[in-house]
Amino acid sequence: PNHACMKAAEIFAPPEPVRAPGVHPTAIIDPSVKLGDAVHIGAYTIIEKGTVIGDNAVIEAQVFIGENCRVGARTHIYPQVTLREGTVVGADCIFHCGVRLGGDGYGFNNGRREDGSVFIEKIPQLGIVEIGDGVEIGSNTTIDRARIGRTYIGPMTKIDNLVQIGHNVKVKGYSGLIAQSGVAGSTEIGYGCLIWAQAGVSGHIKIADGVQVG
Repeated sequence: PNHACMKAAEIFAPPEPVRAPGVHPTAIIDPSVKLGDAVHIGAYTIIEKGTVIGDNAVIEAQVFIGENCRVGARTHIYPQVTLREGTVVGADCIFHCGVRLGGDGYGFNNGRREDGSVFIEKIPQLGIVEIGDGVEIGSNTTIDRARIGRTYIGPMTKIDNLVQIGHNVKVKGYSGLIAQSGVAGSTEIGYGCLIWAQAGVSGHIKIADGVQVG
């Protein structure tokens, strides 16, 4: 039934806005950035040095892409998305408004000194976020950069709005994470899993292929 409904909806759906190739005059793009063929860059977007944008990508208005990022061909990034430095994005991805990739993970060391005072130290987050081909990420979802290495979202994974994915998480691919679910650091999720709405997954565990978490 879902497939039949989809085919019917395609008949009645209004056409999507066409984003013609070109760079809006208000965009700020470092001279070292490499743009592929037929790329669209929207108004007030910022792209920093060393970044590469693939062919036919659409980067809409008010997007920030930091240094040394990679965005694959035909990926569509909607307004007000942030890709922090070093983020790698595959081809044919869709990022909806407000997605944040590559912010620091929750890495702190706390304790008590000999004099009794309490300290909290921030642990540097040295890694990156890597997104596979065909991934779709909903509005206001956040994915943290790895402490060391990479946080990885495998191909064809579909992530809903308001999902939090911690540092060094690995999702092998073809999985779904639904609204307000959260995955703590260094957890591994297999192929074809579904993490349903508001489910929480603790850190440093492994979820096998095909598992559903309610």
